[in-house]
Parts: sequence; structure tokens; C-alpha cells
Amino acid sequence: FAVCGATVVLLGRDAVKTQRVRDEIARRTGNDTLTTVVADMGDLDEVRRAADELTGRLDRLDVLVHNAGALTATRTESPQGTEMTVASQVVGPFLLTSLLLDRLTEAAPGRVVTMSSGGMYSAELTVDGLEMDADSYNGTKQYALAKRAQVTLNELWGERIDRRSVVFHAMHPGWADTPGVEASLP
Repeated sequence: FAVCGATVVLLGRDAVKTQRVRDEIARRTGNDTLTTVVADMGDLDEVRRAADELTGRLDRLDVLVHNAGALTATRTESPQGTEMTVASQVVGPFLLTSLLLDRLTEAAPGRVVTMSSGGMYSAELTVDGLEMDADSYNGTKQYALAKRAQVTLNELWGERIDRRSVVFHAMHPGWADTPGVEASLP
């Protein structure tokens, strides 16, 4: 998007890392119209604040890309009490999409792109089984469930929203050599 000259807003939970990525993309693309918003997608209060900041800052929103992903071995909870993988990769993105839907609709057609993972193929989705409890927690399985839920939510958004208003896409980026993949799929 930056190469094409788009105004890009990077949303990340760590201000220093997000700024570093912003500066690197600007340097590589020659596009200096990149800005940042700091928010943890697993904290719904921060997601609401980020949505307010985005709607206040942007006159137009053409594309929203959900790219949050983390595969952790230890179960943690969001400030709202949701398992953190589900909070940051399912609930937070769902809330952000909901809060920005009107702005995306104004772009007609706006687009929502969800970066899922082939890791989802190892888990069957059940709504009651989406969050693993502490006793049965397995980070790889929790990640797979969250990624499966992302794709399912994308399908449901697509059924409910007129595609002339907003189009929903889900994709698997291919396998990347990350610490999470190394630890779970050596």
C-alpha cells in the first residue's frame, strides 16, 4: 500500500516497535505519509480508543487489514478476562471492524482483509470451545482455533454486509520462519 502512495496507518501495541516499522517502510518506499496508532488489540478499551483516534484522524478509510498474530505457549488473559489469543486475534479485530464499518462503507466498496493462517486447518471450530481453559491450554491449538474463528467471522461479515459497501477477504500468507512456527511446527 505504501509503495502505491497510499496513506497508511500502522496500529501496533508497542510504540517503539511500531514507529521503527513505520520508519523502515517509509525509507524503503519513499512514502512518508505513514502514521501510527498505539493500541493492544487484546484490550477492548484500547481498541475503542484506537477506533476513535482513527475516525477522528481519517477523512476516508478504504482498507482495514487485520494482521495480529501470536502463538504463545502460556495462557494469559486480556484485561477483560478473555484468553489473550482469542482477544487479540478474534474479539479485538471484530470490535475494530464494527467500530470502523461506517467509515469503510463510505469508501464503497471498502475492504477488510484478515490475515489468517494455514495453522487453522488443525482445529475444528466450536463456539463453546473457542477459549481453552488453563488446565487444557495448548498454545498451538488455541492459535489454530483463533485463526479458524477469523475466517468464519469473515464469512459471516460477507453474508451480512452488502458487498457493494464492504468486501471481506481472508488469506493465508504462506509459511514464515517465525519463533512461533519454529516452536510449534519444527
